[in-house]
Amino acid sequence: MTQQPVSPDRLDPARPAEPGPAVQAEPATATARGTGAGAGAAGRQDGRERRRTPLLSAADWTRPRPAHTVTLLTKPGCHLCEDAREVVTGVCEQTGSEYRERDITGDPQLLRDYAEYIPVVFVDGAPWDRLRIDAARLRAVLS
Repeated sequence: MTQQPVSPDRLDPARPAEPGPAVQAEPATATARGTGAGAGAAGRQDGRERRRTPLLSAADWTRPRPAHTVTLLTKPGCHLCEDAREVVTGVCEQTGSEYRERDITGDPQLLRDYAEYIPVVFVDGAPWDRLRIDAARLRAVLS
């Protein structure tokens, strides 16, 4: 004697009901969704919508995108640092990112690690670029 597979929308009468909220399953339809004339109205004659979640449920369009934090390492008297400051501040204003600047002469470890490479740009704490900063590349990373 072979057993028939039990449909997930039908309860097995031999099994006791499990405690918890009751879930009512929608009746299955034989027609494919989204095909043929009048497919938008098919299945909605009882007044219920088929879709239970929004179309773009993974994205929340009501919240602004998170801003990045951009840190520029500089030292006094550096002409490349002045150029980089103009580029970075302009791009941060356009993208809504937070801008921070640190002078490496006040920190011996930063001075040791970055004295020959300044200006250095960090995006969200990770070193991103150094010396000559390209505005288009930075804008692409921040947007």
